[in-house]
Amino acid sequence: LRRHKQSHDEPIEKFVPNSEEEFAEYAERIARDLLRPYEKRYHYIGLMKAMNRLAVASLTPGNIKEIVSSMSTAANEKLRSEKAADAGKKKPGQKKKRLRVKKAGGQWSRNAGEDYAGDGDHLSS
Repeated sequence: LRRHKQSHDEPIEKFVPNSEEEFAEYAERIARDLLRPYEKRYHYIGLMKAMNRLAVASLTPGNIKEIVSSMSTAANEKLRSEKAADAGKKKPGQKKKRLRVKKAGGQWSRNAGEDYAGDGDHLSS
């Protein structure tokens, strides 16, 4: 049997995947065209949970575990990339804490003891 070459412009309803490559393309098209446009909506997570539960209903436990493992890997990769992005950012309010002390003569000093030469004499009475 000879199949005609499927087009990327073909409506998704008429796209019939057969090869691994075509199934990967089908998945991308479903995600891009049918799912992602709604990812900011309040009930999107519920949709994804229900859709996955319904989609795996007839699969074996082993196949379901394989899918769960894939989702776990995706979550871990997302966490790693977020941590890497946050590592380069300086969080507001994380400056070095300094004690402000009023010096003799009414001037303010940023660090207690900065008038002293560091010999410890200022600690003795």
